[in-house]
Amino acid sequence: MAEQTLFSTIQDEFHRITMVHLESKFMSKLDEYTPRLMNLFHSKGGSMGLRLLAILLKTPSNPDINMTRDVIIRCLMLYLGESTDQLLKEYDSSATVTDVEKTFNLPLTPRLILLCEYTVN
Repeated sequence: MAEQTLFSTIQDEFHRITMVHLESKFMSKLDEYTPRLMNLFHSKGGSMGLRLLAILLKTPSNPDINMTRDVIIRCLMLYLGESTDQLLKEYDSSATVTDVEKTFNLPLTPRLILLCEYTVN
């Protein structure tokens, strides 16, 4: 799969240059900062606070680590003014990569298609 090859190439090159595993380092730092980010998101007021709260309220009471990471990334993107529509796409879990490519206007590169068992809008 071309997407996996690109992702592996980026990770391999990052590791070659820095001797750091990109994904595990990112995830460990995200986990480290999650409590502070959650406090920041809960403390926001106004329209930003309401939009963040809408995401946070859709989270189950005992989310697994992947769900928590997903919520934090979505809130962080909103907080920083980034459009989740350009980065995150959701589709039926039975869809193939070809189905996804036909349905969404995806950039040629770089891209990564991840299969997830949950959704948080």
